[in-house]
This record gives sequence, C-alpha cells and structure tokens, in this order.
Amino acid sequence: QADTGLFYMDDRVLRNKLNLYDPETYFARYEGIQVTVDDLEKLNETASDLRKQLAAEFPRLRISTWEQLKRTTIMAVEIERYVIYFLLVLLVAFTACMILLMLLLAVIEKTRDIGVLLALGATPRGVVGIFLINGLTLTVVGTLAGLLSGYIFCSYINTIHDWVYTTTGVHLFPPDVYDLDRIPIAFQFGDVLLSVAPALVLGFTASLIPALWASRRDPIKAIHHE
Repeated sequence: QADTGLFYMDDRVLRNKLNLYDPETYFARYEGIQVTVDDLEKLNETASDLRKQLAAEFPRLRISTWEQLKRTTIMAVEIERYVIYFLLVLLVAFTACMILLMLLLAVIEKTRDIGVLLALGATPRGVVGIFLINGLTLTVVGTLAGLLSGYIFCSYINTIHDWVYTTTGVHLFPPDVYDLDRIPIAFQFGDVLLSVAPALVLGFTASLIPALWASRRDPIKAIHHE
C-alpha cells in the first residue's frame, strides 16, 4: 500500500484479472509504469532522461512526475503552509506585545531604582543591558519551549490525530482529500529557521524599546518619581 490511490500487487494476477495480455503479440498491455528515484532532487532530471530515451520508440507515452500528478494537492498544502505561517507570525507579534507591556510596567515600577542607579554612576548602556537581558531571557526560553513542544507534537501527530478521530469522529486530515492515509512529517532546517527568526527578532525589538526608554530617564526626576 503506497497511499489511498495506489497499491502494489503481482502483475501476473493483475493481467489475468483485467485481461491485459495480448495473445497475438505475446505481450501484456500496461496502463502505466512507475519509476522510483532515491534522490528527490534528481526527479525532474530522471523524467527528462526517460522522455529522451523513450520518445522515439514510444511517441504516445506520457511521462509525468508525482508533483505533476498531484499538483492540485501540493498547491493546497502550500497555501495552507502560508496561512499557518501568517497566523504564527501574528501569534508571535501578540506575544512580543505582551513582553513589551511587561517591561514597560517594570520600567515604571522601577523608576526610582533606575534613578538611583544613574545617580550613582551607572551608564545608560548598563541600564539597557539590565532590561534587555530580562526580555531576551523570556524570548529565548519561550522559543526553546515552543521548539521542544512543537517537536514532541509533530512526532506524535498521527497518534493525536487517531485519538481525535476516535473521540470525535472528525477527520482533521481526510485521506480522500490528501490521498495519504497518514500525516507526513519532515523536519527541515529552513522551516525551523523561518519559525524561530520572527520570535527572536520581535522579542529583541520588544525588549529593546523599554530598555532604551529606561536608560534615558532623568536621574533627578526618576528619584522623585512616586
């Protein structure tokens, strides 16, 4: 079993069942032949070589790759990826706003302490470092926790899907739509980087704004702040 639309069996049994054997030519008629490649990057190159080699003897033979046959499904999956990534960026932006608000409140609450530090000779760069480290700690810890939880979720996603289907009867990944009986999982460095980069960039920005604001407070006014 390859997927919900393809299965393997003995071709002799299939010829007898479908009456594909031609007694006049002593050859069997086939609807198609499947070729599997080990390296996916050489898929188009292999298809082009086959076209060149078989074009003269079999001019009516049509050679198509799996991507061409499943073009609609692949486009649907790509659109879903873009939508999910857009929602992910929105969620990360919302989280960054929470970090920004938390640090702004911390700066307001610690205004007198900031004034004392500046009056005692602390440099603005040192004050920036204090609040920036706090924000970056939240960002990095949250990002690592998200990566770990995402890895665990993806590793058991088919088990979770089966549990949801058993409990609710709802197919979140319908086999008749995607032509796959299981959810495929592939961890790629590029996808992980695209997921982590917005969190780190927005987290750094959300931490830097309150830190710069705190470093520019007037020491005298900050000490008398109530």
